[in-house]
Amino acid sequence: MANAKKFLKGFANLNVFTDVQDEVEAYGLLSEDSRYALTGAVSCTVTDNKTAAAISGDDDPNWYTENVWATTDLEVTVHEMDLNTLSEILGLSIGEDGVLEEGALDETNTFALTFSALKSDMGYRLYRYHSCQLMSYSVSHKTRASSTEAQDYVLKIQARPRRIDGKIRATKDVAKGEALTWLESIDKLPANQGA
Repeated sequence: MANAKKFLKGFANLNVFTDVQDEVEAYGLLSEDSRYALTGAVSCTVTDNKTAAAISGDDDPNWYTENVWATTDLEVTVHEMDLNTLSEILGLSIGEDGVLEEGALDETNTFALTFSALKSDMGYRLYRYHSCQLMSYSVSHKTRASSTEAQDYVLKIQARPRRIDGKIRATKDVAKGEALTWLESIDKLPANQGA
């Protein structure tokens, strides 16, 4: 029997965790109800930013070379974004008048991100990005007469090494029919933190 082809063919189950503590001594959620499911996930482009650092020795310019993984850039497109979720991702508050004010001096919020990719065997590959920041977002508006398409939000996110251990991403495969609960939480480090 020939081996079945194994490839990824979907993107879904996108979650952000907006109340994350990312410190040298501890990592985890500060509030258990800070998970927001982003509905209408369309696409996610992932670019790992790695550079080669060479150390010369014994007259060999490439005596030792290592890859340094600085950050990962994610460009996530979603069909919808409610104002409350956007404010949580930005780390801003909506005023009593229902207005979200954004400005040049806003501090960027740290959040975690999880999502799934459907595998060709109908299982899933699950992803967690531990420490993210929204670098920018965009939405293009068109009149209803000129387009029948949704006005998608494009989120430009940078995932950085979490401070406690330098990890950027976690990846897990689950079989068809297995629960995707791994996407509904993030790590708590050290494990006995807050106990």
